[in-house]
Amino acid sequence: MTYTNHLSTGFDRTTYKGKPMIASVTNAKYLNFVENLEVNYEFEYVFVTPAVKHRPDLISDAFYDTVDLDWFILLVNNIRDPFEGLNIGDRIRIPKL
Repeated sequence: MTYTNHLSTGFDRTTYKGKPMIASVTNAKYLNFVENLEVNYEFEYVFVTPAVKHRPDLISDAFYDTVDLDWFILLVNNIRDPFEGLNIGDRIRIPKL
């Protein structure tokens, strides 16, 4: 499976918590990608440690040698805000790439 940047699937301009942002979540190609995660990827399960609490970038770096897949960690774990998720002891899934 090759890496897919979420913005490469198309995007919309929207707001989140009152701030403008670019989002791909309403795009049909992106929605298809999300709906087929279980089909296209295998997962391993890990627990969030104090060293990576609220830090999807560090989790991405640890598993993929890049911080650029932080969005993917959040996506597959249905986390919209890393400061509200990724708490110590949370069990999360990591896609095998």
